[in-house]
Amino acid sequence: MGLIWIFLATAGWIVILHEKTDLPAAFCPVAAVAVQVLFLYLLSLLGLLKSGPVILGVMAVLFLLKKRKTEKPLLTPGVVCFCVYAAALWVLNMGRVPDGFDNYSHWALAAKELYLTHALPGPDTLVTMTNYPPAVPLYQYFVLRLAGFSEGAMLGANGIWMGALLSCGFGDCGWRDWKRWPVCVGLMAALTLVIPNCAVNLQVDALMGMTALAMGLLALWDEKKTLPVQGLLGAVLVLTKMSGVMLLVLHCGLLTLLWRRRKGAARELLMSAAWCVGLPGGLYGLFSLRIHRVFADALSRNQFQVGAEAFGGKLAAKSPEFWASFPEDFWRAVWSGETAASLFFLVGNGVLLALLALCLLKVIRLPKGAVGLVLFSWAALAVYTAGLAGMYIFMMDEHESMILASFYRYFGTGVLYQLGLCVFALLPPEDGGGTLPVWLLLLAFVFPCARTQAPVSDWEAASHAARENLRQGVFTARADVLDVWDGETMLYCAYDQTHLNEDYVYRFVRYVFYSRKVRPMGPGLTRPEDLAEGGRCYVLWLGADVWTAQTLADAGLPVPERPGLYYKTAEQTLLPVAMQTKTPGAKAPGVFVCSYTVGFTPAPLMRTEFAMVFIRGASVSAK
Repeated sequence: MGLIWIFLATAGWIVILHEKTDLPAAFCPVAAVAVQVLFLYLLSLLGLLKSGPVILGVMAVLFLLKKRKTEKPLLTPGVVCFCVYAAALWVLNMGRVPDGFDNYSHWALAAKELYLTHALPGPDTLVTMTNYPPAVPLYQYFVLRLAGFSEGAMLGANGIWMGALLSCGFGDCGWRDWKRWPVCVGLMAALTLVIPNCAVNLQVDALMGMTALAMGLLALWDEKKTLPVQGLLGAVLVLTKMSGVMLLVLHCGLLTLLWRRRKGAARELLMSAAWCVGLPGGLYGLFSLRIHRVFADALSRNQFQVGAEAFGGKLAAKSPEFWASFPEDFWRAVWSGETAASLFFLVGNGVLLALLALCLLKVIRLPKGAVGLVLFSWAALAVYTAGLAGMYIFMMDEHESMILASFYRYFGTGVLYQLGLCVFALLPPEDGGGTLPVWLLLLAFVFPCARTQAPVSDWEAASHAARENLRQGVFTARADVLDVWDGETMLYCAYDQTHLNEDYVYRFVRYVFYSRKVRPMGPGLTRPEDLAEGGRCYVLWLGADVWTAQTLADAGLPVPERPGLYYKTAEQTLLPVAMQTKTPGAKAPGVFVCSYTVGFTPAPLMRTEFAMVFIRGASVSAK
């Protein structure tokens, strides 16, 4: 039933925008998602978020029930491809749990907290990056409210959004435009792989590049007719992540060039500024006012807080060793082809350079404006890459900057935007034209696409297996917590650092149990009074290293023989929770039962009920 609601809510808004605007059908899915996100955003600022998905769904269904007559085709190649793309990613992610530290340090946690609280983060939030904008979690919240909570539904929400953005490449393409739409399908698939695993991950870097690309494609089709949708997407872009401001600036540069080429009136430029600068700036300003009011004391502790003081502190902390190695390492990362983004950058732009040379020699003919757009895209990528270097210097700690943390994702955002603009601009116009340049690019993309699917190393495979074992153990332990954990007693997680980082384990367990009362075990991390005689705690034993074993030994506690959830008794023993005495039918205060869909490999899809401790303010009970 949840999937039916998602389909109706999405289809209804596509139909509304298709009938009320002059936009091609392929642009309507992205406009629908933008309207939904910003509507939920405004309701969240007013404290009315809980009613948002219901209002959006009911409005869509009521509109679908109206009788109508329209001559404008709706099921165009772009809309059909959007539906197939979104459905494919939904099926792919059914039962899947996202991987990666960032998912459980912020993105998955932010969506889960929205689902549980129906509100943006407050002073007692578990989310640490409180200055991160909420656009993506809000859309995930919309989908979760309609489909029910599961990590797979979070990933499916991102898939719907990505499909809506990439379908803008079809423009006004119809089924008779057989030279264009098959190529668009291939380009849509290829661009998904510029940032590996973006379709099965909650990190937003691909969404940012695709949003900027969609704005550019709208402007290239008709920058005046699509201006309101560009403004809505610009607002979504800056509300996705703060670095979206840099992409918005690049888009404004594109609009200025298009305006100058047309020799448009000054009034048109002012309208563009109002929609693409004023609207995004105003909506982000509301978010900034809120976080400064709610988190005034905590903002300075956020790693990516923007400000002269924060920039100066990070710059001053960089050592001579950093300055000696960073420029060369950064330059090598861009040009070496070691990451998928770098490989797409080299291969794609190598073909573009060859096409420009053939065009100058009059061997081939490119669509009108394609040469200028390629040159603009190179300048835009250069500016974006310089900004990326500045982020490592001014906003990251030295260790992360030295290893160029997450470079493949950050650079991939710029490459996705730059290549996407160029490849769709090379498509032949509606009245015909050669498709050879685009087919050459598609063939060239086969190599980097194949490289992204190459087998992983033995270490990566072992790490992935360790994370799968961790997830199964933690989900099983969460089910064991039902009726025994009071939510206030400390839960310590002991870890094995062979393939799992201590912080990853801690963040994942904290996310799954949604509680502050979770700590990693080790010197300086475990409170002695919890492990001493009379202390109360649980131990989630997931494997051990020297630190965790020594911590138990110092407290006179035995080391468990097998993974599982243990309760520390007054007799200084660790008792498996399954053997702990329970009061039949009793539930601890502040516990409510939720339903999650969890996929375990190789077991089939399972549906389990578990206790979730809600320790935000007063105890709440829900079914």
